[in-house]
Amino acid sequence: MKTVTNTLHISSRSSSFWMNFTFALLVGSMLPLLVASTSAQVPFFREYAPSTTDATNEGRCIIRPLAGNDKFLSIGQFFEPNLPTSGHGIWTNNLGTLNTATNYNAAPFDDLADYALEFIEDSMVTGTYGTYDPTYTGHPAVGYKILDETIGETVYKVAHTWPIILDPTDRQIKWDHIIDNGDDDHSFGVSLVRDQTSTNDFFVLSYLENVVTANMRRFAVTQYTWVLGDDGHQVGWTFEYNLDGYQLYPEGIVQGTDDELVVVGNVVANTGGDTRIFSCQIDHTNGAIANFRIYETFDPWRTENPLVWDGNIIANSVTGPYTDGHFLIAGKAMLNDFDPIDELPGISEIPMIFSINSNLTENQMALYPYKTTSEDELYLNGEFNCAKQVVQTYAGAPAPGVARVTAVGRLGNSSTYPTTTGAFVMNATNLNTLNGIPGWATLQSTDFTTGTSPTASTAKWFVPAPDTVLSSFAAINGTYIYTGHQTGGGTLNAIQGSVKKVDGTSECYTTPYSDGVIYPPVESETEEPDYTEWGDPVEDSTVLDTPELSPLKCNGGTISAGKRGSIDEPITGNAPASGESATITVVGYALNIQYSTTEASSIKLVVVDLLGNMLVNQRVSCSYGTHYYTIDTKDWLIGPYFVSVISAWSLTNKNIVIIR
Repeated sequence: MKTVTNTLHISSRSSSFWMNFTFALLVGSMLPLLVASTSAQVPFFREYAPSTTDATNEGRCIIRPLAGNDKFLSIGQFFEPNLPTSGHGIWTNNLGTLNTATNYNAAPFDDLADYALEFIEDSMVTGTYGTYDPTYTGHPAVGYKILDETIGETVYKVAHTWPIILDPTDRQIKWDHIIDNGDDDHSFGVSLVRDQTSTNDFFVLSYLENVVTANMRRFAVTQYTWVLGDDGHQVGWTFEYNLDGYQLYPEGIVQGTDDELVVVGNVVANTGGDTRIFSCQIDHTNGAIANFRIYETFDPWRTENPLVWDGNIIANSVTGPYTDGHFLIAGKAMLNDFDPIDELPGISEIPMIFSINSNLTENQMALYPYKTTSEDELYLNGEFNCAKQVVQTYAGAPAPGVARVTAVGRLGNSSTYPTTTGAFVMNATNLNTLNGIPGWATLQSTDFTTGTSPTASTAKWFVPAPDTVLSSFAAINGTYIYTGHQTGGGTLNAIQGSVKKVDGTSECYTTPYSDGVIYPPVESETEEPDYTEWGDPVEDSTVLDTPELSPLKCNGGTISAGKRGSIDEPITGNAPASGESATITVVGYALNIQYSTTEASSIKLVVVDLLGNMLVNQRVSCSYGTHYYTIDTKDWLIGPYFVSVISAWSLTNKNIVIIR
């Protein structure tokens, strides 16, 4: 058997180890005491499984409430068989550790209504129910509530837009409301934005669909305003927007640097055809339409008419404004056939980012085709659900930092799609033109079940996380935490994951492979939609019901610490490799680690002291055989330490004590 001896020269209290506290969650029985002091740099991938076997939940949007570095809230929906659905909140710290999970509905489902939450705003608003009443402050969120209503002689399930204000301190709803759909419409709350000119007001975007009549799909915007003495937040104005001859599907609302609202979504002609993206500029003071555009994309490979893209162009969200008032639209480009795009074999959905400016022009579309590796012939299918520009600041970066476009979504193998996908995170460069090959990309997906169904993971929304270690730089340091959901083994559960990337050369598992970016030409046409008053404001009162959720589901059971994906290994559900073992001993000033393997691999050696300071964080490659590593401890303080040997398949932990 091959034997290799190595001496690792590790300096005590190395600052680089302080800023890369990567595997701290995995080491030592006392580790839960250390979690609160770590930074948001630690990459993780967690699934939040309800304790009820048949229950499911989803993550649809995530924020960092109260601007806290270690507080995160994912909102979505909770479903349990034979009970109505609920709006759902998952409260975690910056390592994804579950604090609590809360359902929002009318407890105990006394109105038999279904609830869901779709979007929550990072910024907070303030209101009160009377001049002398205490104020309430919280994050506005929106979703929908489904009630039984009789239309004619038929009872229908009718959806109503349901905005709320959620206090991040006590996690209670302080104000809520519904809009009664006076025209027999379904109304699904899609998105909202806080007013930057009057910061206690906000605007809610709703998708409208007639309960009885088909081909009546449009959207509405409602202003909620508050002044001292009001009975809570009140409706200022509310309008529906309809474009004759088209079906409108709204996806997001933002406010530009000129204070005007911009709604983005998808549009399809009543006569059929492919889906295109629309944007609409709305006066924030009165709801009047200032501009409405539909974007036509052209296929860069076509040489004969028609040059238009043969397939659908889909928007999933809009964020901004960013540099020069630009907005970022995340989505995908789909193909009706493969003939025009032989250059990308196997692909039918391409992740897309689309940039427009505040007056809805100066647009640039970028498509991001990916393979598993550079040698693969077939490309992967996928989409982006959210894209943002974030200024990344870190040690050595020029002030005020480096602007990067980051997007999250899903990506899967074309031969098995959509059966198997991974949560997809990508970091690109220039905002205004979207030029440049992406700096890095990563996929995260873990099979937490014992079932045989393939796992499908998707990231829906994300938020940048400040780095507490580099707080003097007001640093973000390329760390992002996302929410979404994962299916597999017959379950669907909410997930959170995080990635860290600074310079495109380290810290992330750098797959899949990108060999370039495609820039289809884009033109826009101005349209003139109609808008009318819509809906009747109706008061609604909601109280809470809190379920018990296990922190994490893993291999059919639960574990309190959670399961994390590493930053530089594939995140898989592989079984331990046979013939792999590690032993940890201390003799005098020497910490000795023996590792044996029956196949070539790499391992990580980690040592953490009682205060959570990382002294050793060393990746080493190992050939077949037994390997010995010695670490000098003569400069270490007397006391306990936690040692780990981590491979792609196994983990060996040991608590040691240094004595003299």
